[in-house]
Amino acid sequence: MESRFENWGWHASELAIQENAVTLARYATICQQAGLVPIVEPEVLCDGTHSLETCQNVTERVLAATYKACNDHNLYLEGSLLKPNMVTAGMQCPTKIHSRTGCEATVTTFTKNSSCCCSGRYISLRWT
Repeated sequence: MESRFENWGWHASELAIQENAVTLARYATICQQAGLVPIVEPEVLCDGTHSLETCQNVTERVLAATYKACNDHNLYLEGSLLKPNMVTAGMQCPTKIHSRTGCEATVTTFTKNSSCCCSGRYISLRWT
């Protein structure tokens, strides 16, 4: 018997992004209804050979979809925390970037795509 596996990797379809955003928004709404502060974690993984620009593009799409879904689910953004990924080239990318470049891309991405209503943003730094 032969088994074949597939990882979505950097072929992030709009459907996959939208479905994950809705799932995060539903989770966050359930947390708030239970009196908890949700940590919304729309993470784009750093595995792969993708460039910094690809990660930035995908992260922007993911953040925009996540905020829209949260709004559609009437999430009280001021009562939530956002924990997105750093914008960085993939771990196996042949072109290495300086950590400052990744930090600047991350700040630019969040400035363009984060809601001012979100009470906090937590970025997990994973520079190696």
